[in-house]
Amino acid sequence: MKAEKFYDGISSFYDEMISFESNLARREEFYKKIFDTKKGKVADLGCGSGLDSIALAKSGFDVAAFDPSDKMIEALKRNAESYGLQIETGKFGMENIPGKFDDNFDYAVSMGNTIAHLNKKNLKEGIKRAYEILKPGGTFFLHQLNYDFFIKNSIRINSIKTGERIIIRFYDFGRKKARFNILEFAAGSPKDYRLHSVTHYIHNQEELKSMLAEAGFQSVAFYADMNLKPFENKISKEMFILCRK
Repeated sequence: MKAEKFYDGISSFYDEMISFESNLARREEFYKKIFDTKKGKVADLGCGSGLDSIALAKSGFDVAAFDPSDKMIEALKRNAESYGLQIETGKFGMENIPGKFDDNFDYAVSMGNTIAHLNKKNLKEGIKRAYEILKPGGTFFLHQLNYDFFIKNSIRINSIKTGERIIIRFYDFGRKKARFNILEFAAGSPKDYRLHSVTHYIHNQEELKSMLAEAGFQSVAFYADMNLKPFENKISKEMFILCRK
């Protein structure tokens, strides 16, 4: 299944799954810490329902939100309206951002493991486009799970969310790619489950470092979490990457 169809299919419960409201304030504080100012233009690449776009817009940034999923763009617009915000949107992935956006942004972000949906060829192109849409000296911040950690430790379950709806995120791992699954059902009705699956491509630290350098980024730093703790491949579950053009 293509990523956009996968996200169309989970859009009805996506905000519940990611704990949208409780994570919003945390994201606001985070971006104030890692970006130099509270002003400037930001591109949110793979914006989903708008968690990062809205956090950035509330912090004073001018935001453009891009995603290939129609349903996610619709969800972002609803969420933005509820906060009294207007956010520019575009229906495309980071690998095919139109050339009209080149040299247009001070910052770009790609959160929520978005890059795992791109195979190596498309990710190279996506990183190249991220570089090209940034102004000189611009900053690109991206996130991916550290699949090396999950595979080495035989961890298949990413998260379990309980409540009126049970949502379980888990993986079936191969060598170069994985099947990402979301199992969801109403509490008390496990027989009435729905399973949503999509391919994730496994990119390790060295591959990402090489792609970012090849695209032209002059400074690339890896962190383990949103507190900017140093990344350690053997023990870090996630990688957050801060790059400067």
